[in-house]
Amino acid sequence: IFKLIWMETLIICTLGGIFGSVIAIFGGNLIELLVRKVMPYAPGGRLLLITPDLLVYSFLGVIIVGIISGLYPAFKAASMRPIEVIRSGE
Repeated sequence: IFKLIWMETLIICTLGGIFGSVIAIFGGNLIELLVRKVMPYAPGGRLLLITPDLLVYSFLGVIIVGIISGLYPAFKAASMRPIEVIRSGE
């Protein structure tokens, strides 16, 4: 049970990290276009710079937080007996 809950948490965090990275890349470009339309005298060059290093560090942060935050529910689920959980409705 512990491994099942922990792996589920890790999968959800991984998918969230990938989805968030994609949104950051495309959303950053969209925000930059909108800012340039609203502020014609915006500084030249890139306003939002999303580097591969930033994406890797952010993704690793998501995974580490996910692993740590998945420990408590996994331990709690592993300590319960399945039949008692079904009866009590928790």
